[in-house]
This record gives sequence, C-alpha cells and structure tokens, in this order.
Amino acid sequence: MTKQRVHQVILAHKKREACKHLWTHGLSTRNTTLMTQLKINGIEQLKENVQNQHIRPFKYKNFGLKSYHDLCAWAGIAPIEFRNFKPCPHCGKLQ
Repeated sequence: MTKQRVHQVILAHKKREACKHLWTHGLSTRNTTLMTQLKINGIEQLKENVQNQHIRPFKYKNFGLKSYHDLCAWAGIAPIEFRNFKPCPHCGKLQ
C-alpha cells in the first residue's frame, strides 16, 4: 500500500465516523444527496414524501428503481409499484 492509499482509507474512516450521528446514516451517497437536495430532515418526513409519491423513481436525476427500492428498504417502507413507466425512445430506459 502506498502512503496516499493509507491516507485515503483513514480519511474515509473519519468521514464515516463523523456521519454516524446523522439521521441518514446507512443510506447510499446518492440517496443522502437526494435527501439534502429535497431538504428532508427526518425519517417521518421521508415516509410522508414517499407515500405522497413526491419521491418516486425517475423523477430526479440519478434516482431510478434501484435507488428507490434501496431507500424504501432502509426506511422500512413498502415500495409503491409503478407500472406506467414508458421506455425512452432513444435509450430504452424507463421514464
């Protein structure tokens, strides 16, 4: 291991330790960033936004089905099934 890699590992550990007190601890970086952008400050607010379908797959950049299901699993919410997604005519991804 190089000195630089050791330094990276130590910094990553310090960052994880600093984030343990946050309510988003355990969420992926993508989902944590979305919570910050939407100014959601707690799990109850998150659950309300999911139930009201304010947070749903493909509504936000880099937030698809996998991120949505990961978020619901972390929060202990049953994900709402969305069946009316249409494939993009250009890339084939669901919209």
